[in-house]
Amino acid sequence: MGIDRVSSGTIPLIHSKLKLDLASRRTAPHFFLWLGAAAATIATFTQTPDVYREVVGHILDNPQVFLYAYIAVLLISYIIYFASGSVWLAAGASSIFVFIMCLVNKMKVFLRGDPFMPSDIILGGEVFNIAAASSIRIGAGSIIIIIMIVICCAALGFFVRFRREGAAARLIGGALSVSLAVASYFAIYTNDSIYASIPVRNNAYNMVNEYNSKGFIVAFLHHTKNLNFGALRPEGYSIERAQEILAKYGEGDVGGADISPPFLPDVIFLMSEAFWDITCIPTLVFDGEGGIGDPIPVFHRLTQTSITGEFYADVYGGGTDTTEYGVLTGHSVANFNNDIASAFKFLVRRDTDSIVRTFAANGYSSVAMHPGYPWFYNRQNVYPWLGFDEFVDISAFDEDADKSGNYISDFAMTEKLIDIYEERTGVGGAGGVGGAGGTGAPFFCFAVSIQNHGPYDAGHMYGEIPKNYLTTPEITLSIKGDYAVSNYIKGLRDADESLGRLTDYLDAVERPAVLVFFGDHLPGLGSNFSAYKELGYPIGYDGGLNEKSNIFRGRYIIWANGAARAVWPEYDEIKSKQRGLSAGYLGIYTMECIGLELGAYEKMVSQLRGELPIYHTLFYSADAYDGAELSEGAPDAGAQSGELLSEMLAEYKIAQYYKIFDDKYESEEVVK
Repeated sequence: MGIDRVSSGTIPLIHSKLKLDLASRRTAPHFFLWLGAAAATIATFTQTPDVYREVVGHILDNPQVFLYAYIAVLLISYIIYFASGSVWLAAGASSIFVFIMCLVNKMKVFLRGDPFMPSDIILGGEVFNIAAASSIRIGAGSIIIIIMIVICCAALGFFVRFRREGAAARLIGGALSVSLAVASYFAIYTNDSIYASIPVRNNAYNMVNEYNSKGFIVAFLHHTKNLNFGALRPEGYSIERAQEILAKYGEGDVGGADISPPFLPDVIFLMSEAFWDITCIPTLVFDGEGGIGDPIPVFHRLTQTSITGEFYADVYGGGTDTTEYGVLTGHSVANFNNDIASAFKFLVRRDTDSIVRTFAANGYSSVAMHPGYPWFYNRQNVYPWLGFDEFVDISAFDEDADKSGNYISDFAMTEKLIDIYEERTGVGGAGGVGGAGGTGAPFFCFAVSIQNHGPYDAGHMYGEIPKNYLTTPEITLSIKGDYAVSNYIKGLRDADESLGRLTDYLDAVERPAVLVFFGDHLPGLGSNFSAYKELGYPIGYDGGLNEKSNIFRGRYIIWANGAARAVWPEYDEIKSKQRGLSAGYLGIYTMECIGLELGAYEKMVSQLRGELPIYHTLFYSADAYDGAELSEGAPDAGAQSGELLSEMLAEYKIAQYYKIFDDKYESEEVVK
């Protein structure tokens, strides 16, 4: 007992002797806050996903990069200090907060090739779920820095005694700190001229370069202003002006296919996860040697007999819902900017107009299908808001039996799609082969597969698989590069075989059916396009226009079964013309091809497609043929376009903003 008393009394005695008493020095807390903010700012720059030597050189040439980041960290520290009254807590919490934000940015750049944007926050835990599934892990250096921050702040709290500010001083100091933070936000961080004064190293169109050059903290804070979509309101916008534009386009007919009367085929959109023709990489060889043949023979065959053209998505390696959004609504994110992390979560918050409702107005029943979790991208709410009758998600599948790799297989989804098709249309058939034409209403389905979702370089997704590609002699892939390519090709083959199963089934059905097939984006083969670059494929934001456009270029097909071709004489004529287009055109273009009556907004989009078929944030083209010449940048109204196109673009932006934010859609009435 005596020993225990001595020991328990000795610890605080030793602690008091070791503790540095700075309570009499009023400037001591501020010295450590300023010092801690400086150390934290330096630590954040160690997480820049770039060559450290170039980062340091850029900061030395542009010291304001460090200064602006330092001011932000210091103000955060002071707000926490006056709120808590604790120096160690203020220094530690602010340091760990900004460091983890920078670390998340670095991991997202390595995973997706784009930085951590303010709009990513709305995805919440989904961002971290994706990162957890990645092969990218926190480096030892980053972990050491976090540990050092914790140790230093703990030591500060344990061994140093600071003056304790009174309640009045803390209240005044807190109010002053918040006021300075708000003033700095508007005067520095959202100030376009100050932001533009920091030069961007390398390609200025690359968001990663922008973040690396201006510093994550400064760039992130600057882009928070884009969370206010009122700031994205186009020039000349008013509700009355938007309604005038739509009224104008509501008169007369739309150009293009003249199908009278429309034959109302069943229409299935199949957006295949990351589907892309990898055989266009010249250094990959699929010549049949060793059994290694064409990985997508069905798709290649169908391109010869279908309406087809190049398809330009707005995203790379992820952001599936942005492609869905464009196809289903006719809207283009090029009218805004690339700060939108999730089109579904940001731009669809209530009942809204879409091609789903146009199909419904023409007597179609509708189903959305995605064998993933319904909460992802908020599909469980978005699909009903877009007008779908039913949403089939992962709960309709056997998660064990129906899996291939990490997700529900394309084979399982195809069989489920066929089951739903037969249920909705009344088509019967033995052994899964279509037969009678059925008597149900025409059927519209938008299906999104998931099997071939990345990451592809995290080991053997499908277990041990036979060699499924060869390369030209000069190419040697890294281990991760080999994983990425072989896993992706395995999933690609499965998607192609499933495509063959679906088209064979539909061709045997005696009622007209049309299948629209495309990929949502290119696969993210390694961090920062690493596997592509190992294969010598020209792709990346730092390259020329060809490299940039290759990031987004895929192909779509609009295929018709025998029953549809028999009553669609215009099919061959339409098929004879290659129609390259951007994602926002595909849904409306399909309806136009089959002769559905379009609403005013859809007519406007269709006419714009005739003048500007490729409309992207980074490039555009007035030509629709394969390999069309592209121009860099976006054709802002009145800038690099003719008078007619300038007017059409201006009207498109106004009408789109109205449709998204101000159109009061009534569920019981299709408002066009």
